[in-house]
Amino acid sequence: MSEEQNVIQLTEGWVLRVLNGTVTKADVKMVPDSTAVDPDSTAVDIEIYTTGDTTVPAFTLQLNVLADVIEVIGIDPIQKIQKLAIKMPKRIEVTLA
Repeated sequence: MSEEQNVIQLTEGWVLRVLNGTVTKADVKMVPDSTAVDPDSTAVDIEIYTTGDTTVPAFTLQLNVLADVIEVIGIDPIQKIQKLAIKMPKRIEVTLA
């Protein structure tokens, strides 16, 4: 698998990169979100698969995405992630546990 498979395109020019492990599949879904601080934000649900089994994601992130801010709504399950870093320019990095 190439390193580019570990890069997931989000909205507003943001990308999410899984630094270790191999992403076999990623589903990014836009969802309505009543908890968003800014009505211009886009709520996304990101399901990330790291094995050949594409029925149950390894972990899921729920984010509100704005041009210059990311709000983390949820991570499920949290124990799958060792580190979550939000960096400029518009990059989110995930290190798996």
